[in-house]
Amino acid sequence: MRITLTENELTAEALYEMFRLTMEVYINETRGTPWDDCRERTQFLDQISIESIKLIRADGEIVGFIDFRKNGESYNLHTIVVIPAWQSKGVGSIILDSLMAEVKCISLSVLRTNPRARSLYERKGFREVSSSQYHFHLAWAANNSFESDVLKTTRISGR
Repeated sequence: MRITLTENELTAEALYEMFRLTMEVYINETRGTPWDDCRERTQFLDQISIESIKLIRADGEIVGFIDFRKNGESYNLHTIVVIPAWQSKGVGSIILDSLMAEVKCISLSVLRTNPRARSLYERKGFREVSSSQYHFHLAWAANNSFESDVLKTTRISGR
């Protein structure tokens, strides 16, 4: 299996449908209510940065996407979506390894209702730096001295 990141060629609507397929169960659990398509579509479109999107491909097939943004000296993995049929096959791990090989520091947020994703990030060396009502905010840095500074100063806005 060959996992690659490629330029985005999808519409915002197609990205939203992939997001919904992947995240609906976690967002419903977080909100405690059934999916409100109007609210979730509006929030997704307001928060996503089309310019920062890369498609995740497995042997050429689109299996997800990332929204990976430069934030000063570090980067924020705003969104990572791997469609359910491709989860637990190493795709997320390969993408994280690739990103971690390219940059010195990454921050991200993970829903409290998604312990499987949090477990993956922690296995890759991410550490909790703060939390909010719905999210854990994690950070990773390439070396220990840099990491201690990052863990003290990383600020991740709650979503």
